[in-house]
Order: sequence, then C-alpha cells, then structure tokens
Amino acid sequence: RSLHSCRLTLPIAKVALEQLAAYTTKYASRLAGRNLYYLGQIRKCLNAFIKHLSSKPQGNATDENSNRMMSSGELLMKLRLDSINLFKILRYLEHSRLPQKLLGFTNIALKKKANGNEDDDDRGETGLSKHISSMSIVQTFLEHLTSSSSEGKIVTDWPPNEEETTTATTTPIDSRSRNAIQYPTLRYVLLHPAAHFQNVLEEAHAVALVGGTLRPFVHVATELLECNDIIHEAAKADTSLRRSTTSVSPQTSFATTTATSSCFISPSLTTFTCDHVVPSNNVMMACLSTGPNYRKLDFRHQSRSTNIVCDELGQSILKLSKVL
Repeated sequence: RSLHSCRLTLPIAKVALEQLAAYTTKYASRLAGRNLYYLGQIRKCLNAFIKHLSSKPQGNATDENSNRMMSSGELLMKLRLDSINLFKILRYLEHSRLPQKLLGFTNIALKKKANGNEDDDDRGETGLSKHISSMSIVQTFLEHLTSSSSEGKIVTDWPPNEEETTTATTTPIDSRSRNAIQYPTLRYVLLHPAAHFQNVLEEAHAVALVGGTLRPFVHVATELLECNDIIHEAAKADTSLRRSTTSVSPQTSFATTTATSSCFISPSLTTFTCDHVVPSNNVMMACLSTGPNYRKLDFRHQSRSTNIVCDELGQSILKLSKVL
C-alpha cells in the first residue's frame, strides 16, 4: 500500500509552480504553441492544488468534513479540473522529460545565484532533496488521479492549529508524526492492492511470497488476489492446517506447531508452512507492564519514542540478559 501511495504538500506544489513559471518565462520565445498549451494546463493544475491546500477549513482541522476521503473524480470536480485531460498531460510530461529539465534549470540558476559556491544544505525549504524534482512529485500525484475510485481515495491532511500545537507540547509525539502534519498535504491512499499486483502475476513465471507473517493466508489472498475461488480455498486451507498442526499445551497456555505441511489450494497456488527455528520448549511468554525502575512500559505511538520509555526498555533488557 505504501509503495503505491503518495503525498503532495503545499510547499512542493509552490516550488513546482515557481520553477515552471521561471522556465516558461525564459524559454517562451523558443517553445512551440503545443508546448505552451500543456505548460498552461500544468500551471492550472498547480494553481488549483495550491488554492485548495491554502484554504484551511475553519475550526478543528480534524473534522469529518475536512478529512473526508474523496475519489479522484470528486477532487477534480471540486477543484474544477474535470475539463483537463490528465492522460495527455502525463504523456507530455513523460515524452518532454519536463521534470528533469526543470531540475537541471533550477540547479543551474541556484549555482549562478550563489556565484558557483556549493550549498552545504542538500535540502531546501520543502524538505525535499535538491536532486529530486518537485515536478516529479506532481507527476506521480497526477498519475494516481487517473486511477479508478475503487483503487484508492484522496485525503487532505491539515496541520494542527496553534491551540492544538500548544496542547500537544505537553504530550510526547514521535518526530515522524510531527513531520507528517507539518504542511497541508494531499495524500493518495491505496485501497485495492490487487489491482497493481495483477501485473506482477501476469508477467512473472512464478511468484513466491515469503515471510513470517503470512498466516492466515486468506488475508493475503484477499489483499493481493481477485479470484474468489482461491480466497475460499485459502480459508479452508487455513482452517484445516490450524486443526492438524496446532495444539494448545495446558502447561504453557499457548499454541505450538508440531509439523511441516504443504497445502494445495489451486492448480496455480500452493502454501508451505514449517516450524520455527527455535523449539517451542525454549520459548517463554511473559508480559512486563513496568521496568526495573517501576516506570510504565507504554509503547503506544505517542510515547514509544520518548527517552523515558526507551531507557526503561534498555534497562529491562539488561536485567533480563544477566538473569538468562
């Protein structure tokens, strides 16, 4: 899901518009009318994105209406971009290599402005590396806007208000969550991974899904495969495998697998399950609510990266290693 999801922030859209305007102004006399037309269409899209991200709703930014999921068609209608053919714009961006041209044009302009001195900071105000074109981010977002409404949705993320920020200072927050809501953002969320995984199944001779968290397999089949028969057979295979290879010991009170099994689901799909490398007799399960300093081990998202929790976890591991 994260591989086929993307974000377009307000600073990146502004930088892309500034680069496009500077490029058009300098080379307007050399560009053909067709190129100027498509550059104008791209500029219209960028202006609509910037206008939408700059108009933060009044009141709480986490209201249901402000963070409502929209399809690509609903967003284009709201931004009045439904009359623009995004497929032609994407074809123009790909054939003209406009993102690469803007990146080179901007880097040369920055070097001339700095009198040839290299800037030590590799990142601009947007937090994006100077080796990555802002227009390429816009191009990726436009590609996702051409997908069907069943594949994914678009959410507008707003940064917290000043009052919310002041209140949040009393609560430890992970640095990643702070960066995620630093700027107004248009976020595309993939809801149907099977649509993209189908290309892999058609082109590859064989596909092997290997991991330690693939059970129950019916969940993986539902996410990546669109065949209802395979999903139904995967559910029955999980049930039979659980009954035949899983037993609950009254002394340990947890499930232990005792056999290696290979389950035939369909002519094109087979599952394989084996024991863990560590014997079940060497595994002990225990729950620790506090550490050696009697501080609570709270691993929720807001507190798991704080110094108190990390120090307490480290002290607990050190104490356990001495005992074991």
